[in-house]
Amino acid sequence: MVINTNMAAITSANNLDKSTNELNESLARLSSGSKIVNPSDDPAGLAESISLGAQINQTSAANANVSNAVSFLQTQDGYLQQVGSALDQMSQLAVESQDVTKTDTERADYQKEFNTLAGYITDTAGKTFNGVSLFGGSTLAVTTDGNGDTFSMTGVNLGAAAYTTATAADISTTTGAVAALTTVTAAITQLATDRHGGSERGTVDLHG
Repeated sequence: MVINTNMAAITSANNLDKSTNELNESLARLSSGSKIVNPSDDPAGLAESISLGAQINQTSAANANVSNAVSFLQTQDGYLQQVGSALDQMSQLAVESQDVTKTDTERADYQKEFNTLAGYITDTAGKTFNGVSLFGGSTLAVTTDGNGDTFSMTGVNLGAAAYTTATAADISTTTGAVAALTTVTAAITQLATDRHGGSERGTVDLHG
């Protein structure tokens, strides 16, 4: 019996198998968009890729945190602007109510308007952002990167005495109006401090 071995055919078949495998690997990389399809392609590269992927996801999450913090501060400051307008009007009413040529009936009307403005400030103190109190006074730590670094947003407390004393004032008499002007002025000063703190927090957020 004679056994014939065609070495050229065997070599060609082996080369074809090798080429087919390499083609399949290249197609897998192209379709996945990844250079590393199987761990055996580059074990060290795969480990580095996994680490970098995790860092990218962490950074994306931190960016979302910062974006939400900016929205929080912008919403907070928008309310504070309106509170400032209300306090300005309240101070004006307190001065007008000190006019000795005004009647008690006119002062009663001033008091009603004063109470409406005060009610707005009191209502604003309970506002929230995604369920988080805007004016509870709590300091919030915002994560800024994948390493867990944070910056602190100092809370604004519209329930502080400077505000509640002003909103509880009575301008129905000239004497009360004088005292009310003092308390409302103190609230305006406190508001300026709170808004200044907010602008500094925004600066840290944008450049920190």
